[in-house]
Amino acid sequence: MVTKEKEYYLDVDRFIIAYNDLYPTRPKMTRIKVAEILGVGVQVLSDWKSNKQRTPKWFKRALIIIEFSELAKIPMKDLIRERK
Repeated sequence: MVTKEKEYYLDVDRFIIAYNDLYPTRPKMTRIKVAEILGVGVQVLSDWKSNKQRTPKWFKRALIIIEFSELAKIPMKDLIRERK
């Protein structure tokens, strides 16, 4: 039996709502700003969500790093460090 690999996408809309609720006095976060931060076009965000375009390979690797952080109860900013 072949099992289908799980598919993931970045829920940018959820991020935008949470960010804007948390920081009401800062400039509003938008899909355009999120796309600029990620270095992708705005349409790509919708394509990931609708599965018209596969989420990049780095995204699954990021999930592993997040799991490492949660398992060890280490904040992400302490797990991923700047090389000096």
